[in-house]
Amino acid sequence: MRNCVLVLLLLLGLAGPLAAQQSVQPDSVRVVAAADGYWSKGRLSAVLLTVLTGPIAGQRIYLGTNAKVPFIYAITLGGGLGILPLIDLGFILFTKDLGKLLNNPNVFIWNGKQKRG
Repeated sequence: MRNCVLVLLLLLGLAGPLAAQQSVQPDSVRVVAAADGYWSKGRLSAVLLTVLTGPIAGQRIYLGTNAKVPFIYAITLGGGLGILPLIDLGFILFTKDLGKLLNNPNVFIWNGKQKRG
């Protein structure tokens, strides 16, 4: 599924960090954000994906997540008819450092990253 989404994003020109590598590193997003300002290519792509594919978690696939998250978004239509994508959109828009949202394995984006060790 991730490869299908990547191909779709490549066709739309929105692949951003996923085109270069499978997992997004927070440092690379910080460098882009510092160079391009607040509306970096990564943030703009995440906002567009939230608006266009929010109920099926396109933005979460773009930012990197566990495989269960898009499945849960899809079967609940975005967590109750689009509530989770709206919350995700708020976090994407108002978080200064987009790196905090990358590779988050949780269904709720505000839970932060889990420490694994």
